[in-house]
Amino acid sequence: MATRTFAEYMNRVQLLVKGLEGREENLPAGITKQQVADLAKLNAKAGTENAEQEKLKALLKEKTAQLDATTDEMIKTYTLLKKYIKLSVPQELWREFGIEDKK
Repeated sequence: MATRTFAEYMNRVQLLVKGLEGREENLPAGITKQQVADLAKLNAKAGTENAEQEKLKALLKEKTAQLDATTDEMIKTYTLLKKYIKLSVPQELWREFGIEDKK
């Protein structure tokens, strides 16, 4: 059996709360008004936290794109400088710059 998604649970909980709130004094056995109120609060809190999480995901994607651009630029500059070192410095001294290449 497939697990329900977050959205499905949010919808089901909302429907359950509305249905129970509509019964007011005629709640099913074992269910109290406090439990219904608690479930409604948890549902609202989950919705708020989900919205915050989605915002953070968007910020993370933006920051990842920035990091990728910086990393690309860094690698291009590193590669260029490494070429200049290999052209102008004797191979025996390449290790001074962290270059382990054989050629």
